[in-house]
Amino acid sequence: MATQQPRGDRQLRSQQMDASIETSMSSDAVKRHYGEVVWARMDTFPHWPGNVCDPADLDAASMEHLKPKMKTHHWVYFYGTNNCAAIRYKDIVAWSDTSQEYRKPGTALNKKLAADFHKAVALGEGAAGQPIPDRIKWIKEERSKKSSKATKTKQSQGQSTEGAKKLKTDQESRLVLAQSDKPRVRASGFTVDLLAAMERSSMLDEDALSCAFEQNVKAATLQAARKRRQVVSQFEKGVAVANRYKNDLQELVQPGAPARLLKKIDFMISGNITFPTNALYASHLPQFVLGLTKDETFGQAVKDGALQLYKHLTKPPPESPEWSQDSCDSQPECPVRNIVRQELQRALPSPSLCAQIEAMLFDRYGSPCVEYEDRANALAWRLNQSEAFRHRVLTHSVSILNLAFATEEMLDAYAKSLF
Repeated sequence: MATQQPRGDRQLRSQQMDASIETSMSSDAVKRHYGEVVWARMDTFPHWPGNVCDPADLDAASMEHLKPKMKTHHWVYFYGTNNCAAIRYKDIVAWSDTSQEYRKPGTALNKKLAADFHKAVALGEGAAGQPIPDRIKWIKEERSKKSSKATKTKQSQGQSTEGAKKLKTDQESRLVLAQSDKPRVRASGFTVDLLAAMERSSMLDEDALSCAFEQNVKAATLQAARKRRQVVSQFEKGVAVANRYKNDLQELVQPGAPARLLKKIDFMISGNITFPTNALYASHLPQFVLGLTKDETFGQAVKDGALQLYKHLTKPPPESPEWSQDSCDSQPECPVRNIVRQELQRALPSPSLCAQIEAMLFDRYGSPCVEYEDRANALAWRLNQSEAFRHRVLTHSVSILNLAFATEEMLDAYAKSLF
């Protein structure tokens, strides 16, 4: 018994036979263009590199479009686009034609299409240097891939159908056996409806709770991000202002301008210029002012003023209202911060420097939390263990900002390094 061919194969073969008949009726000049690399123009696009396809190599869908136009159109594959279309004979130009500048994209194409155009020209140049069988080799390979893929799909569908039928039969038999073993209980229609209503209500409640939880998480995330942006913005503003004062002082550090420099220092002290501790040390303004106190090119008045400004800038900030003794007599000063200062003073002989380090740690973490205590204890322990580390901190070789934001690995590196 002869096997019956699938409908799609029969349709494709009939269309290819019709195409061969019409091809034989066409002129030899038309058939000579099959497989050539040409310049083809579609609609309002400029001429684009393409390949004239032989109708005998097309699939069923392409033949449906080409068949009504075969006497006046070629089926052209456009390089670099993976698109094909039926193009009129008069809109196709030979690849070797130089009557116009076909290799320039022109002004009608945007940047992306212009880049695709240059890639298509390169593909066309490569294809033009090959024989025609090599140019259309990819078409036959694509058709063989599609046919093999279709055969595998049909086989897998047949196997899955048989497996599904067998699985369904096994499940039905097990269900019948299980139901036959159960004791038979008669339930009224009212009871069944009530149980269904309760189940629907519980499902709705779970969905509502899940939706509310997701909304709360999203709102909390947005609020945290908003606060983080505000903190970063305030920090950046403080750094910008501190850098501006630093630049002003740098401009006045000239041999002939000590009076103007001293006037600027007095203005900063009398104006009670203050900054956030982290922004102050991020700008390195205290280190610059400390350098003025040691510069031998200035007189004693400038050195004394710079030293007074340094003390003004590096004095510890006042306690926050929630831990202030003056704000509430019944609430004492935060004992944790006092303990941290005492631990740092055991390692460093400078109380003001210890107060600056503690203030920077407090500014970083915002409250005397567990992480604040752990980081302060780790820093104090390493200062006690390493004399070189203490020397670097006392001589400001390591900035207070770096100490406050240093990780465990960075602190270990500071303690081990001698420079």
